[in-house]
Amino acid sequence: MWMKSMGERLECKSQTKRRQACRFGLFALTVALALGLIFTVGAPGPVSAAGGASKTLTGTWHITAPFFGPDSHAMATFFKEGTVIRTSSSKNNVNAHGIWEKTSPNTFHEQNREYVYQDEELALFADTTAVLELSTDGLSFVSEVVTVLKLLDGTVIDTVSFTEFGVRMVMDH
Repeated sequence: MWMKSMGERLECKSQTKRRQACRFGLFALTVALALGLIFTVGAPGPVSAAGGASKTLTGTWHITAPFFGPDSHAMATFFKEGTVIRTSSSKNNVNAHGIWEKTSPNTFHEQNREYVYQDEELALFADTTAVLELSTDGLSFVSEVVTVLKLLDGTVIDTVSFTEFGVRMVMDH
């Protein structure tokens, strides 16, 4: 009799542990699904040529700045949380990191900093501000840019103003 009740107790404990493990598994699954929804709802996917674009900068853009010559190309990725990363075709390894915000339905403000190298050594940095005007179809922008060039100690050596043009990268189908 004692053995039977001990066996029943062990079986009961085993079932309790299985229920707890099952509850924990369901809880973990629920949390994972909730986090997945939080990070994907409202996150734009790739823009297709047929699908149009939203009224936001979020996405990747091909940028030209004729002021710097016909071979002046850059790429910029604007992230939905308000950060931006730019890379340039410049031989001086120009990469910028910054922030952006929407200031009106089709207008955005960007600030970034880029470090400029010369002969593989850090030579100066540039603080840039830009006002970007998004086209009505959301597939291009025109930007008025002001860049302040500074020595590493912060001494301003030049200020340059120019216009740049951006074209949204879209998925080809």
